[in-house]
Amino acid sequence: MNADLGEVNRRKARFEITKKGLAYLGEIIDDAETLVDELDDESIEDAVAELRRRNVDVLRAWFLWAGTTASWTSWCSSSSAGARRRSSRGGQTTS
Repeated sequence: MNADLGEVNRRKARFEITKKGLAYLGEIIDDAETLVDELDDESIEDAVAELRRRNVDVLRAWFLWAGTTASWTSWCSSSSAGARRRSSRGGQTTS
């Protein structure tokens, strides 16, 4: 664990986030909200292409997005990639 972002509280037997850690989480949440605002109306293919153009890790973006909104789930399930994924698992497709 990065000691700047969190510390062990041995008395309470738990980790506690520091002020610097809270600031870092605020930045991460702001990043996620920005991604949602900018890419929410895009097709999954266009959004992935834009993330790659910006050199943003697609899985990191997905993780951030999923943590802040249900839009990613609906976005993926409505895309052709989501339909293929459901089909490969025996689910219904809605292409």
